[in-house]
Amino acid sequence: MVDFGDRIDPHDNVARAARFGLGFGRVLAFVRRCRGARGRSAGAKETAALAAADIITLIKRVNMLYSQQKGRCVMSNLQNPIFTDEQKAREWLEARVWPQGPVCPHCGSTGGDVTKLEGSKHRPGVYQCNQCREQFTVTVKTVFERSHIPLTKWLAALFLLTASKKGVSAHQIHRSLGISYKSAWFMMHRLREALRQGGLAPMGGAGKVVEVDETVIGKLEGAPHRTYQGYGQQWRNTVMALVERGGSVRTFHVEGTSLGQVLPVIRANIQAETYVITDEASWYRSLERDIRST
Repeated sequence: MVDFGDRIDPHDNVARAARFGLGFGRVLAFVRRCRGARGRSAGAKETAALAAADIITLIKRVNMLYSQQKGRCVMSNLQNPIFTDEQKAREWLEARVWPQGPVCPHCGSTGGDVTKLEGSKHRPGVYQCNQCREQFTVTVKTVFERSHIPLTKWLAALFLLTASKKGVSAHQIHRSLGISYKSAWFMMHRLREALRQGGLAPMGGAGKVVEVDETVIGKLEGAPHRTYQGYGQQWRNTVMALVERGGSVRTFHVEGTSLGQVLPVIRANIQAETYVITDEASWYRSLERDIRST
């Protein structure tokens, strides 16, 4: 006998069914009647159980259609010409990389100093700089440079990576785009590297607080198997962390905790007007000369 219990939410399934025009209002009323049949006679329970089984089958069908519709939404986006046509993909990329027209990636020349090569022996999208005489395409000095993978595949992988809320794996790219796992792994590493933040500005500022501390992790190569407590830190990896309250966190692998190894990291990553909180280690005492420390 099927026990409906609270395993399904008819309201949620009615909303989903409405998207497919299934007229699910009667189903909702029947589900309520089936739930109300609990505690009645055996005959009523058996009738409710049979009806509930039919309802569950229908609900599973609705859920399957709902999942397929979500999948079709993603796949419909991949039907954009930039994911299927190499020329459209190149034109789309040129419009983003060169919004004001072609720019030579070698010397920076623009405008009349750049000529598009449209001869029969030239591949599409090739330009030549009249200043440095170098030829280039829109992929030069980008993550797409010197890749035999079609640009359409690159853009599709980029779309899937940025459109996914929790990221996407190389295996999923391999299955979705029909490319080898080795190629998918290569593409994802390049794209993630391009998305990485670089040239970070110093942390903190006026009225902000940054906490600084260090710890030791693991062992260096060649370290003895056994070290006495308190006497083996020279054989371990030193990691320094800068934590801005209400902000970002940065970690650094430093060679040690001497003043010459710690202070340059702090000066390069923390603004001078920042309040810095540390422990009483001797290598932090000179911070008062450069940074407001407590």
